[in-house]
Amino acid sequence: QEYGRRLVLRNLAFHLVHLLLAAVALMVSTQWNLGVSHDGSAAGSTGGIGGDWWLDVDVAMACDVLQAAVVLTNTYMLHHEWRQLRLTMRLKGWSDALSEYSRGWNLIDLLGIVALYVAAAAHFGNEPFVLEQVGALGVLANALSLLQLLQPFQATGTAVHVDGVGGG
Repeated sequence: QEYGRRLVLRNLAFHLVHLLLAAVALMVSTQWNLGVSHDGSAAGSTGGIGGDWWLDVDVAMACDVLQAAVVLTNTYMLHHEWRQLRLTMRLKGWSDALSEYSRGWNLIDLLGIVALYVAAAAHFGNEPFVLEQVGALGVLANALSLLQLLQPFQATGTAVHVDGVGGG
């Protein structure tokens, strides 16, 4: 029971970090895109790294690093979803697993994963409209996915307690 609670809290922490990273990366990328002429180059105003590299890394490089980090954490999220699907298939069979997986939370999880991949590709492809629209959808879907982890399990109870809410 304690192990289950720790596992849920660890997943909750990772989902929260992933959500915040995606939101920050999207915000920085869209704000950077507002002030850059879209001539197809990925370089920002300084064109790269100067003598004091840690002071001179330009905004474009920071956006690229943030987007790469989102792709990395998003790949972990995809791997996590794949493991869940394989476990469900092993326990319930293909047809039951696919019908269960095509409902509710799992579709929201997959929507968030795919949307963040598309937003990252739009960032690297210099497509600000797609980045803004699809990236916002990805962050929203990941925020909704986070809610799934806050649901109580019958065996472990609630993972997060909020004082003053509810009847208990």
